[in-house]
Amino acid sequence: MLKLDVNTKVPAKDGKPEMMFNGSKEFPETAQEAINLYGDTPVRDNAWANFKVRIQSNVRSWLKAGKSSEEIQTLVDGLVMGVSAPRAAGGVTTAKAKDRVLADWANMSDEDRNAFRAALKQAQRNAA
Repeated sequence: MLKLDVNTKVPAKDGKPEMMFNGSKEFPETAQEAINLYGDTPVRDNAWANFKVRIQSNVRSWLKAGKSSEEIQTLVDGLVMGVSAPRAAGGVTTAKAKDRVLADWANMSDEDRNAFRAALKQAQRNAA
């Protein structure tokens, strides 16, 4: 069994103070250990429930990126439990990354900016 740390914080809101919990939970080390401890059905149901939430999250990103239903179905068909999905290029994730880079740009030294430009040029060459 592994010790899983559970550290959770609820920010202060509407006059209520910040609340925190720091604790732990014993957690099976392997899927087989979890099945032995809890049974096949609960482990399978939990895995599928988590996978469904990940699929829904990916679909929302792909919809925001302007993907068609057909494109999304192809992406969903290719999903594998436990493997990260392709990012929604051109969508929300790309816009957020761009905003972060632009915000960081103002705080970069000339040397850091030059190194970043060189890295971008190399990435562009690699993508071609």
